[in-house]
Amino acid sequence: MVNTFDVTKFEASLRHFLKAVPKVPTPAIRDGVQEARAERLCRELRKLAKIITEMGEIFDPVRAPVGQIELFAPTTIGRLIGQELTKVVRQPLGGVGDFYGSGVYAIYYNGDFPAYAAITRTDCPIYVGVAHPRSRHAKTPTQQGRSLAKRLSDHRKNIIAANKSISIDDFQYRYLVTESGWQGTAEEFLIWLFWPVWNKEMKVCSGFGKHGDKARKELSAWDILHGGRKWSVDQKSLKGKSAETVKKDVQAHYFKRLHADTGFWSHAFNPDWVKQNVS
Repeated sequence: MVNTFDVTKFEASLRHFLKAVPKVPTPAIRDGVQEARAERLCRELRKLAKIITEMGEIFDPVRAPVGQIELFAPTTIGRLIGQELTKVVRQPLGGVGDFYGSGVYAIYYNGDFPAYAAITRTDCPIYVGVAHPRSRHAKTPTQQGRSLAKRLSDHRKNIIAANKSISIDDFQYRYLVTESGWQGTAEEFLIWLFWPVWNKEMKVCSGFGKHGDKARKELSAWDILHGGRKWSVDQKSLKGKSAETVKKDVQAHYFKRLHADTGFWSHAFNPDWVKQNVS
């Protein structure tokens, strides 16, 4: 491909531009400029700054590093915690006991409910959650309290209540106690890695994490699909959804994920389901 970029002309224009701008910009240069014009200049300067930065990287004879890590960046810590969680041995959710600690956890499905065929018996969680410490200054699991155990116990009860459609025997969990304050970043990493369908962020089958919210009268998608929770009896679907429509939404969610990144999801999802859904 022929390079049509005129470096000489660009260099001359750049020098002209540098002469036109003050060497040390001060707020005084904004005086007397009408608001509309100032907003237009702001947009154009920010756009120019982005282009100049990218061109500087292109012309820099020293290349940027291929790999880089900011050890104490929230995203890095969240990723490290999330990766450590996936190494923890899974346990039956029906047998969750009492223990100290706050942190992050994931719930997995191993049953035959048709809507979850994509993730059954895989390492793709159906739900990812977080339990915050009793005090944000807590240093030890004992000081953090029993929030993880209580949260998992609540989930166990909700699934048991929905025993007409799903069985507690088909669920497993794993958890990781984290240093106070880092549990949220780990949860966020796991949610956007696995796109768990019961998490509210997916807007597909949310409501599993509710705690009997009487103030909200709308029946959640999770309760429409699975039901069983006594406090949801008087709630109604304001969107007119049925169990069948929620089931289709769940299946469409997995299908969309598969075709958005076949390389990743073809290995993450249930292989039998993948064969049926990849043409």
